[in-house]
Amino acid sequence: MKKIICLIVFGLSGLSAESAFDELFEKYSTQYDVPKELLIAIAQTESGFDPWATNKNTNGTFDIGLMQINTVHLPKLRSIGLKAQDLYRPDVNIAFSAYILSTCFDKHGFNYRGLNCYNGRIANNPYFIKVLKNLIRAMPDQSSDK
Repeated sequence: MKKIICLIVFGLSGLSAESAFDELFEKYSTQYDVPKELLIAIAQTESGFDPWATNKNTNGTFDIGLMQINTVHLPKLRSIGLKAQDLYRPDVNIAFSAYILSTCFDKHGFNYRGLNCYNGRIANNPYFIKVLKNLIRAMPDQSSDK
């Protein structure tokens, strides 16, 4: 039911899901020093901009919300006073996603390894390719500028 309400709100407002969260992407991009466009590409890759998305993984963990935050992060969330249900709030989900991504880049560098870290597996992981494809698709067409 919440998904339907979300889709109706986006439809009535004339906004795409991406633009509905634009201020949040901007805010947390700045706060955690990660590119806004990369956060947007991750949201597209992970949930197609669905804040109610959930996914059960083969290892028994779950991914929750817009940026598909994995339940392995629940101890950290609890330490800052949040619960799993809070991950359905786009502001919490995007903020925590930007935090995770920034720690991944700090640990592995601003490269494919850092991006794969967000997905939970560094080696032998095509995740970064999926995100970069969405990043490229979202970029404005420069051919008409010539």
